[in-house]
Amino acid sequence: MDEFSRSDLFALKSRLESQIEYDFSHGTSAKEDGAFDFLIGEWDLVRTSFGADGEVISLTKGTVVARYTFEGRAIQEDFYNHREDGTAYRGGTALYTLSPTSDQWHVAAIDASTGATAYEPVWLDGEAHYESVVRLPGREIYTKSRIFNISQDTTEWEQYVSIDGVEWFPNYHIINHRRQ
Repeated sequence: MDEFSRSDLFALKSRLESQIEYDFSHGTSAKEDGAFDFLIGEWDLVRTSFGADGEVISLTKGTVVARYTFEGRAIQEDFYNHREDGTAYRGGTALYTLSPTSDQWHVAAIDASTGATAYEPVWLDGEAHYESVVRLPGREIYTKSRIFNISQDTTEWEQYVSIDGVEWFPNYHIINHRRQ
């Protein structure tokens, strides 16, 4: 196999940068695609958390604020839980973007308690489904989630978790969103 010369590498880098710039300026943006338009706005949420036996172990109130960013190329979703006195804690952010080359949605999320994760949501029967792996020190937690019952003023989100990727605990969380 022939070695690349320094000028070959710089030419390749230039072509890749040109392709990225072209894709960015000519590909469908998150805003143009509209698949996640329903997220845009301010939401009140109630998170119901369940134990392994399916019993409700906590109810937490919170807020989600979602907006377009990067010239409509991405959606930024910031979320907060609230204490009894109304003060916010345990925030996180998710960025939703549509790849102009693959036409696939990608989401990168970071949460103050569980760290960072990435996933690629797919649409099935009017619901957004995705899987992710949360990496914690010394272990991984597998998640399956869906966003469903999507309307202009409400949505629901549920999550299943697994510690081995085989046995799944249903309804680990259910979050009900209501537009403010």
